[in-house]
Amino acid sequence: MDRLPPEITSKIISCLTYTVDSPPLSRTISICPLAPLATICRNWQPLVEAFTFRDLHLSTQNGLTSARKILTSSRLSYLRRLRVHIRFHQQRHAPNGTTKAFGLERIYDEITQLFNILTQIPYGDEPLVSLRLSFHNDLPPNVIRRVATLTSSASSSRPLQLPDLPMISYFELKNISYRLTASRAFYMTMRMPRLRELSLEFSSFMPSNEESLQRGIEIAQSLAKLPRSIHNFSLRYFPCEYSNDTISSEDSLTRQLCQFSQREGLKDLTVYGRVEPTIFWPADSDSTAPHWPTLKSFVVHPGNILPSGKALTVGEFERDHHPSQPNNSVANEFCRTAARCAAHMPKVEYCSVSIGDSSWSSLSFCTVFPEDPCLNVAGKLELEQETLEQWSRAARVHNLDFRVCIKTPKTPEEDPEED
Repeated sequence: MDRLPPEITSKIISCLTYTVDSPPLSRTISICPLAPLATICRNWQPLVEAFTFRDLHLSTQNGLTSARKILTSSRLSYLRRLRVHIRFHQQRHAPNGTTKAFGLERIYDEITQLFNILTQIPYGDEPLVSLRLSFHNDLPPNVIRRVATLTSSASSSRPLQLPDLPMISYFELKNISYRLTASRAFYMTMRMPRLRELSLEFSSFMPSNEESLQRGIEIAQSLAKLPRSIHNFSLRYFPCEYSNDTISSEDSLTRQLCQFSQREGLKDLTVYGRVEPTIFWPADSDSTAPHWPTLKSFVVHPGNILPSGKALTVGEFERDHHPSQPNNSVANEFCRTAARCAAHMPKVEYCSVSIGDSSWSSLSFCTVFPEDPCLNVAGKLELEQETLEQWSRAARVHNLDFRVCIKTPKTPEEDPEED
């Protein structure tokens, strides 16, 4: 076995693994344990480790402390994909109302441990590691509501001090917990100076409308601090329903996302969230027109109720009974501002708005396939004349023939079973 050429040994090991695509990442899975192969001879060990440590999955159940003993710098040099799940646990005998009782101090310790481990990744010319980090509650909903007021103040009491992670190229954070603040989540991102792609998802559950509004403000204030190296950014955050005392004609998150979309170097922006039509075109733009110098794709999925209190859809989201419909006056506001934005995107390839009603109404503008219609309208969205004129101007700016493809939902009579 010592005499086998490395390429043959590598081929043998590769036959024992397969890759599963899970966009935006892929996973390497072995059909049998690979570790015993490393004991065959010394020449096999680095090849086995290259496969073993390429795709890792860690959680609080198997512990970051034990992982730190195993993940040496040489083994971390093989790392390409890392998934980490951290849960907030309730400790029964801790004093009521203390941060420790609900796992906050332990969570911060584990975040620090994780970053300290990843600092050992050898520095290279390009960042190569994709990190997926998720936070989950381990408490029943009734307990979460009861302790919300006790932990909200404690969650921001301890500062995080984290090292830089220059080898992270993709970072996905799912914060399915109200206790990890948005500012802490963004701080982790700021410690990745060469980050290329970023995907952030925040829990929609908050103890009160005021705290839900505060989280949106935190997200808005943190956008400008993100690394300039980011090319692709995706944000998913649908806060609690706004009450009358939190409704405002000006939404800070919408305003800051609009400014962020104009950042030099940003290529793709996707937003799932309760935003205003001004995310595409600011309401206060005077003589200086906004400009999106590098943005290629701008995709927005607004919520049903906007921060201003306007409804984007009417009815309820049920396909068979009382299906929801687009509120065409509000939907056209989104479509018009999107058209003005697309006209000022010199590198635009795709720009779209999804309404989110029962018929999946949407509007999309595509410049990649000039032989196809550049504007596609789906569902029950009805475009006003002013909206069509705005998109006609956008098409002329990009030297495209203005053609519209309308895809209306089929009725049972139009879609017989034999077809």
